[in-house]
Amino acid sequence: MAIEIRSLKFYPNLNCAITDAYRTHIYNSLVRNCTYEALAETIHKGYACFLHVISGHTNKFDGLIELNDHNSRITHIKRYIGFCLHELESSYYSAFAHARYIFSAIVGESLVSLSSFPVKKADIPECIALYNQCKNTDLVNYYAGWECTSLDNVKIRLHLAFLYDATNKDFVDFVHHACSNYFRKHNSPYALSGTRKLIETFKQLVAIYKDPDSIILSISPENVSNSFENILHLDLLEVKLKTNSNALRNLIRNHYPSKVMLYKEIFVESKLIDEPIRKIVVPTLKSLKNSNKSISSGGGLTKETVVRLTSGIPLDIPNQQAFDIIQNRLRHDILHIKNHSLCLVHKVLNKDKAINSAITTGQIKPPPSHGSNLNGGYKGAENYPYGRNNIVNTIATFYHYGFKGVRGYISFLSSKDNELSNDELVKELNLPTHETIYPFLLLLVHEHPQLVPSSFQDWDLFDTDGRLVGFKETNGVMVISTFKERRGKTKSALILPCTRLSKLIVAMLIEHTKYCREYLRSIGDDNWRKLLLVTSSINKKPVPIKLVRRDHNYYGSLFKNFEKSISKVKGTWVLKNNENYNTYVSLRALRSTIAVSKYIETSSLDIFHETLGHTKSYYELVNAYLPDVLQKYVQERDIRIFQNTVIYLSMKDSPYLLEVLDANIVDADDFFTRHGFDVDNLSLNSKRNNIYDSLEILISVPLLQIMIYIITLDDFSIAKLDINPLTLEKWKTLSSYVITHIESSINNLTKFKVNKHVIDAYNVASNHKLTNLILR
Repeated sequence: MAIEIRSLKFYPNLNCAITDAYRTHIYNSLVRNCTYEALAETIHKGYACFLHVISGHTNKFDGLIELNDHNSRITHIKRYIGFCLHELESSYYSAFAHARYIFSAIVGESLVSLSSFPVKKADIPECIALYNQCKNTDLVNYYAGWECTSLDNVKIRLHLAFLYDATNKDFVDFVHHACSNYFRKHNSPYALSGTRKLIETFKQLVAIYKDPDSIILSISPENVSNSFENILHLDLLEVKLKTNSNALRNLIRNHYPSKVMLYKEIFVESKLIDEPIRKIVVPTLKSLKNSNKSISSGGGLTKETVVRLTSGIPLDIPNQQAFDIIQNRLRHDILHIKNHSLCLVHKVLNKDKAINSAITTGQIKPPPSHGSNLNGGYKGAENYPYGRNNIVNTIATFYHYGFKGVRGYISFLSSKDNELSNDELVKELNLPTHETIYPFLLLLVHEHPQLVPSSFQDWDLFDTDGRLVGFKETNGVMVISTFKERRGKTKSALILPCTRLSKLIVAMLIEHTKYCREYLRSIGDDNWRKLLLVTSSINKKPVPIKLVRRDHNYYGSLFKNFEKSISKVKGTWVLKNNENYNTYVSLRALRSTIAVSKYIETSSLDIFHETLGHTKSYYELVNAYLPDVLQKYVQERDIRIFQNTVIYLSMKDSPYLLEVLDANIVDADDFFTRHGFDVDNLSLNSKRNNIYDSLEILISVPLLQIMIYIITLDDFSIAKLDINPLTLEKWKTLSSYVITHIESSINNLTKFKVNKHVIDAYNVASNHKLTNLILR
């Protein structure tokens, strides 16, 4: 494996074999002769590595002999050429060019020409032979470094020199072997990220434990828990110095847990190291306040959203009417996001039309060699007006040269007093970004809640042969074809027939990203097949979209568009400044809102799962999308109704009755009537002998939980509740009747069957029983 000069910066002891005086002499001479400092740095690092390899671990090279003796100097340069050719695998031209710089630096003269250089091409075999005579093979292997290969055959460097210097070769070989086995099972993006985090972890261990034995033992089963606690303390100190408000959250939720996970997967799960004797502590962080603006990719409504949906609903209305209010609020949320997204999409489309017009009418600026670069001071620049006040010409010029068009591209696309920043250029050129594409995705999720963020990231528009696969016609119907992540590492195909709106949205997305796709295809980048392409700079090629789970700066300005109510008036979108609308805008929130709306509308888990594209139902999945906050609201509502009934029956003749009743009960008589109570007769509404003949009950999971709890009460628990015995007996009788009827229906013991939705609600309630009931 060849020595990489760019990797030499990761070697702490690179200059250990050269005296300070000689190093300063060589470096200053290189800076004088090199056209730019980066070249001087590159040559100097390679030369320092060469001196270490030929001098060994103990000797320091001072260059006194080479500075004063011509023959020794020539031999030294020949050895250096041999090193460049053999170890750096440099070309003949590169090796001789670097050698000329070093030769000139030693003698303290200007750069010698190739013709005056004392070493010729014919001397190359001698150069290699002279170098091989004095090289230290162990040091050559040390500087060659360590690497691993990812699943997609990408070579990834492991910069472990610091660990080698702090411990020994055997320990580094152990770490290298573990990394090679682990990262060959993962693709390069994950492997690159993982190696960086692992190296950071070992650097922290080296900083904490100074001697080699302590560093090696720090990852042993006996000590690794303490080691990670020390690492966490270092990370927390670093976070304290940062000004980024999200630094602590990123550390606790992502950065630190990923370090622990890597250690376990690389060393413990591979059986190279035993399980830690004491569990490694991984702290958790509760949700931060005032962090409403975030992007998520899973499922479920936020607690804040549920509280907003359920607040202010009076108790003296029937449960069904309360659900209708929640349903209307959900519909309002969905319509609000849809309207804003449509408005933003219209803006993008209008800009696209303006871009197409500018491409045909604008004046294309010649390259800098034709005298058009104002900052370069070329004559004739005044003939090419560009920048903020001549945006049509700027647009035409960019779409002529493409991304990374010319050197100094941002200045090239501007003109004096009309400068544009990179962000302004990206916006004016209407290049696809996370911000421009996100409203399209919201509309697609509105039409197809089955789509998840992984579906967008894995959405290929074309296959490797250039055939349309992601958006195509099947049996006369346009369909979206992509993939959806499942539990584990498998993916499943997701094929969705387009609605009228989603068909238009996908077609517009294809058009919006068309130029990026054509550019990537022209440079041979395989990402041209992706449908969703974004860019952040005119000097960077477009890349496939990445949707993150938490806050993302790209969406900061996007969220502001959703803070006010909006509607369409006579074909124009009108913002209503007097209507603040604090909604949670994300793909996750929209999917959840639609699913919860369907569930409340139909009370059907089947339709709920069908809406989200779930193939099966399990408790964790239902709980993720139907959060316990919503269930607790319904449960607490039923409990409060029950409590107020008990209070009324106990204190109906008391002058303090209205003070103790719930403030949300506007009309007490209306409250009891609507909830099925005849307080005059102290019984449930009935005018027949059988009190259940005309009783209608709206079954819900919380109500069934209360009923199951009531029928299981013993005498001690009843005494603790301090409820009127007659009232409790009637509730117990009612509960026993309902539960017995449902169980009889399940066991086929009655011909009067309850429907599947009631059985589903009963199963959920029986699996999540109440443990106590508190009367307030």
